[in-house]
Amino acid sequence: MSELSLTSQKQSRLSSSLSLSLSLSLSLSRIFFFFIVCSLLFSQNKKKH
Repeated sequence: MSELSLTSQKQSRLSSSLSLSLSLSLSLSRIFFFFIVCSLLFSQNKKKH
């Protein structure tokens, strides 16, 4: 029983760290995407003028 609980604890810890890294990468990709869109808009505005 103790081994089972230990493995379940490990699994929960692993899943929590995975979800944390996933959310972090999502936010990073969102920021990156926003930056790219902004730079594209900026370059288009420069071309217009």
